[in-house]
Amino acid sequence: MPFANVSEISDRLADNAESVCRKLLPNGYPKGNYWFVGSLDNEPGQSLRVVISGPKEIGKWVEEGDCSLDKPYGDLLDLVRHRKGCGSFQETLQAACDLLSMPIPEDTENCERPAQRKKPKTNNESVVKARRLFEMAQPIGGTLAEEYLEARGILTTRYPSMRFHSSCMHYDAAKQDVVKYPALLGAITNNAGQTIGVNRIYLDQSDLLNKPFEKPKRVSGNMLGGAVRFGQPSKMMVVGEGMETMLSVKTALPTHFMGACLTANNLAAFMFPEALEFLAIARDNGPVGENSAARLRARAEAANITVIDLVPENGDFNDDLCAMGAMALRNELLTQWRNAIN
Repeated sequence: MPFANVSEISDRLADNAESVCRKLLPNGYPKGNYWFVGSLDNEPGQSLRVVISGPKEIGKWVEEGDCSLDKPYGDLLDLVRHRKGCGSFQETLQAACDLLSMPIPEDTENCERPAQRKKPKTNNESVVKARRLFEMAQPIGGTLAEEYLEARGILTTRYPSMRFHSSCMHYDAAKQDVVKYPALLGAITNNAGQTIGVNRIYLDQSDLLNKPFEKPKRVSGNMLGGAVRFGQPSKMMVVGEGMETMLSVKTALPTHFMGACLTANNLAAFMFPEALEFLAIARDNGPVGENSAARLRARAEAANITVIDLVPENGDFNDDLCAMGAMALRNELLTQWRNAIN
């Protein structure tokens, strides 16, 4: 029976889960029952976790930080397929056997992948922890976080969706230890107003415009389809990527409802509020920003939502704000807005 042999390969992968992760995701690290890494592309970070031991099904993984994946979850065979660039299931089996130093079973040539299980539910524990983290933090007014935003030219800062944590934990993979930094927190909410995750921007208190370490932005909990929101909901909304980007647009257009989706992939996957009629996409410059805006536009127009694009002169709208000031940015945005709807 072909599937018996497929099961044998899957079992062998699971028996060697940590070793497989060390080979396929060497930028990650083990912690507890999981192997943590930034993404399926082996980026440093914590967004993807693979079960390597314990009571849960070993080998299962979920990636919460990259919604560009058609299926942001899977097993070790999925991991092998992605990391080895396999084009067929048979190539995946061969790559898995090579990884395990075992011969491929003879009767897998014509077999197909068994039906996949449904996507696992959101990790409620991580969402609860994210909410707890946000609740423990303080309002942003008069804190290092507000100083950080003001140093970037952002004037409108005191929103309920943002808080400051003076000593936020961060796992340093290089040191294999937990360190603490001050951090600006943003509550990621869904359209029901529920907090599903928290965006953390770690700060260097000795130099606010300097990064305390590489890639100082992290997400706790979930962010898929959600956003950090600024202002009162309405039938018109402006969305973009980073918190600094959207707070820059908010500085120039303070009466508009805004949402920071945090990544290009999550911008493309943003879930529209039910009553939304008009959407402005304040995209980043470059092909990645252009592509994510195009994907979001296609979905919005299919939902009969009017869409316009707002495009920065520099890399993003915070770059524009710092370069030209709030009034000039306001004039530029309003000019683009008028031209797009006329």
